[in-house]
Amino acid sequence: MLVIIDNGMGNLMSVSSALSKLKVDHKITSNVSDIKKSSGIIFPGVGAFPEAMKNLQKKKLQNILKAKILKENTPYLGICLGMQILFEYSDEIERTKGLSILKGSVKKIKSIRHAVPHVGWNTVYQNKENIIFRNIKKNTSFYYDHSYYVESATIHKVATLKYSKEMTVAVNKKNIFGLQFHPEKSQRNGLKVLRNFCNLVE
Repeated sequence: MLVIIDNGMGNLMSVSSALSKLKVDHKITSNVSDIKKSSGIIFPGVGAFPEAMKNLQKKKLQNILKAKILKENTPYLGICLGMQILFEYSDEIERTKGLSILKGSVKKIKSIRHAVPHVGWNTVYQNKENIIFRNIKKNTSFYYDHSYYVESATIHKVATLKYSKEMTVAVNKKNIFGLQFHPEKSQRNGLKVLRNFCNLVE
């Protein structure tokens, strides 16, 4: 069973609706037992990093997520905030420690010429071939909604965005995938991204 993590915030129903269009069996949950039995995990995200980490702690989900991702190699897809929490810390509001599964940090977008938050369609530049972008043309546009971005190690970076500076917008390490853009809001190509992830789960 593919689970969508209910962390008290995020686009749960948007992601669920997209998976339903793909006819993918799934469940929205914060139940530890459900997550333990899951064959794949999607962590959607809209909201503040510190609140997300506090909610994970309250729901006692940090350790089970790390165990599923790192020990059981369960496929994980983090969307926007769900990607950012994979990293070591964020400077949003106050410096807050993340799950530290991947090396890197979350910084505020600083730009005079570009609007912040960055909302709308923009090009994703693929650095390398990756299964998450299978059957999608290079330099395709996806939908964004964020004020913070990830500075990550090049080794895990598979796509970037040019917005005031080059930013990491897609990462992959083995079973771990993170996307800064929102595939659930990115129409046909977004559905393709979700299908590619679900194929790994299935």
